[in-house]
Amino acid sequence: ETWYDQSGNSKDATQATAGSQPKIVDEGALVTGGLRFDDAQKLETAGSFTFASGTTLSSFITNKSDGDESSYLLMFGFDYIVYNNASGERRAFANPVEVIAGNVGSDEELWSTISNFNSSGGTCNFFADGTLVSSADANLGTRTVSNKVLNIGGSSSSNHWNGTVNEFIIYNSDQSANRPAIEANINNQYDIY
Repeated sequence: ETWYDQSGNSKDATQATAGSQPKIVDEGALVTGGLRFDDAQKLETAGSFTFASGTTLSSFITNKSDGDESSYLLMFGFDYIVYNNASGERRAFANPVEVIAGNVGSDEELWSTISNFNSSGGTCNFFADGTLVSSADANLGTRTVSNKVLNIGGSSSSNHWNGTVNEFIIYNSDQSANRPAIEANINNQYDIY
């Protein structure tokens, strides 16, 4: 029902409807890989987020995608989305620019994105398991994230995350210099790569 925010900012991600909650236990056994999302199960923050023009958003997500359809892993409205495309590609969407970051692996992966939200142009760097796999201009125009809730797991029965999520960390700052150490800590915990 609740994935608690550990930052102290009270941005807990919740889902009150039992049938729409991701699973942490399945048939009496702890789910391998964290929370299991299927069939439009999702979590949403009660509090909203705003990233002004010039903000750099850094995210670190451990996940394993089933890779069988377009799957939204995280979304701030339609202004910024990280997801798996139906063709099996990792993608970050900074409206209207899409950063394609290669095919999803068959094992658990660590996806790290460092994206500059800038109304006059920006960049998005997408790392998979510690390696830069895509870098692109991400000109959001006026579509910066403004007063948007964070959705984890999808938006509808046809666009939802099929797979697991173990960890989700987000900073509203540029963590480029700290990225290798953050990724090493996550990898030490979950032995991803």
